[in-house]
Amino acid sequence: MKRLLLGLVIAVATVASAQAADLAARPVKAPIAASVYSWTGFYIGGNFGYGVGHNSSEPFFGAPPTDRVTLAPRGVLGGLQIGYNWQAGNWVLGAEADWQWTDQRDSYCFNCISFPPGVIGRGVAQEMPWFGTVRGRLGYAAGPALFYATGGLAYGEIRQTLDCCFGAPTATATNSKTGWTAGGGVEAALAGNWTAKVEYLYVDLGSVSNTQIIPLAFGGGTQVATSDVRNHVGRVGVNYRFGAPPAPAAAPMFAKAPVLLAYNWTGAYVGGNVGYGVARNAGVQTFALPNDQLTISPDGVVGGAQAGYNWQSGSVVLGLEGDFQWSGQKDTICRLCQPTLGTLTQNFTQEMSWLATARGRLGYAAGPALFYVTGGAAFGEIKTTINQQSPPLNQTSQFNSTKTGWTVGGGIEAALGGNWSAKAEYLYVDLGNVTYTVTQPGFGPLTLATDVRDHVGRVGVNYKFGSGPVVAKY
Repeated sequence: MKRLLLGLVIAVATVASAQAADLAARPVKAPIAASVYSWTGFYIGGNFGYGVGHNSSEPFFGAPPTDRVTLAPRGVLGGLQIGYNWQAGNWVLGAEADWQWTDQRDSYCFNCISFPPGVIGRGVAQEMPWFGTVRGRLGYAAGPALFYATGGLAYGEIRQTLDCCFGAPTATATNSKTGWTAGGGVEAALAGNWTAKVEYLYVDLGSVSNTQIIPLAFGGGTQVATSDVRNHVGRVGVNYRFGAPPAPAAAPMFAKAPVLLAYNWTGAYVGGNVGYGVARNAGVQTFALPNDQLTISPDGVVGGAQAGYNWQSGSVVLGLEGDFQWSGQKDTICRLCQPTLGTLTQNFTQEMSWLATARGRLGYAAGPALFYVTGGAAFGEIKTTINQQSPPLNQTSQFNSTKTGWTVGGGIEAALGGNWSAKAEYLYVDLGNVTYTVTQPGFGPLTLATDVRDHVGRVGVNYKFGSGPVVAKY
């Protein structure tokens, strides 16, 4: 499958580049009026996106021993931002503050349904109702396109609910946390004083630790749940900048360099990318004891190559793109982590070793910036390992699954210079689900079924074959 996909990508690039070499560049019907774009000034705006947490949690119940699970609160988010930019040459410094409402939540439970005498059910739920940031921005302006990195203070609210025995009173704690955030994005002019952006933020709010007192009727004692609070946020937004809109260049003599008139997106291109992926694979384990409901969340760096072809007609751009990604995404959770005589310890590891897509693109070209949505087929390999220990027994089962599904997303691509462009992109990948059944000597039969859902944020550069942008000739 890997060789086939790589072959398809290479073939697309080869054929498309050959066509581009044989055909003359499509002429620009009407050059866009030359303008000197200034990013300096106040702005306000709104945004909408999606967040996925990856929060390692260690609930300690005394007896049985500690679980180590992953809570992956996920959900839509939206909010407002306000900021100010200062531009000096191509460099842009800025400050921005935002506030986000979120619907992110997740939970897990072991022995989730009616349990026999002596078997204790237990679980933890977590949600993030809101968060905000105060950040600096450092960017490079290529005319009406701004490539930037950002980072600063983050703060938010975390609600955590502990339920040891399903029937005993739950304990819910609200924690106000502060931490830090870092990320980056691409912002580009739409028209007049309006701009649009695609942005990624990593938010680290430290950790939370909460305690529940267990009633004597349910065995007494306490349980403690300590969890990280890490959030991966992808969002799109629009801003309105106060002040006069960019004015046409008065005369060529005042331009320090040729002013970009129009950009021709038609042609074949190849490029590379790097980013981060966070999966949220909801699962159910069924075995001798009642069902477990859990989340396995492989996360890690991704990187690869893409090739494609664009056709431009006016401001509308249609395209095809294929890509192949190496993935370092991996996650391990365990149930009753300390192997103990007479106690069943289980470890579940899931990883995504590679990912590929074949997608269409539909975009709107605003000069040297392309705003696009994308979607199509997705392919990937999922590796799952199930380890069971009940001293002195120790058994491991491994499974590899090559899956086909679909993907959808969007991004902004903007000209850097010459035939080079850069992009910021988000993809949601759905590869269906995987189901494994394990029967091992000394252990009861079990079935583990999980979804395969991946959230990928990445940046990339492309080189377009054929004619470059049309520029003023001074």
